[in-house]
Amino acid sequence: LDDCPDNLPCVQILSAKGGVLDILNGQCGAIQPSEDKFVRDLCKEHKANTFFPPVHRKDAKDSFKILHFAGPVQYTVGGWLLKNSDPLPESMAQVFSAGSLKLVSRILQDEISKAKVQSESKSKKVKTTTVSQAF
Repeated sequence: LDDCPDNLPCVQILSAKGGVLDILNGQCGAIQPSEDKFVRDLCKEHKANTFFPPVHRKDAKDSFKILHFAGPVQYTVGGWLLKNSDPLPESMAQVFSAGSLKLVSRILQDEISKAKVQSESKSKKVKTTTVSQAF
């Protein structure tokens, strides 16, 4: 195990508070969400992080890069806000929650409950969970 690189900083860029998913969720909840602002906020938050190298100037508006254990990966954020705001299909949640993996089942039970509340109460607005928040 000593030969394996420590990938914790990369994981933290993705999932910790102030990470990619956290900033993405914050931007999805903004009054005027913007992919440009998402990339700016992300770059501002992680500009000193060695696992977050800069992208080429021409790509800076809609891309960011993360240094994974296998090398740098550049992400282009076109459509990310829209995709992250999509509700999880109720049928998908039901299929996965009925499976044998208990962790997946527990995660998706909350989504099934929210879907039922939304379908029973059309007059009340229920806050929807983003895709990345569900996992």
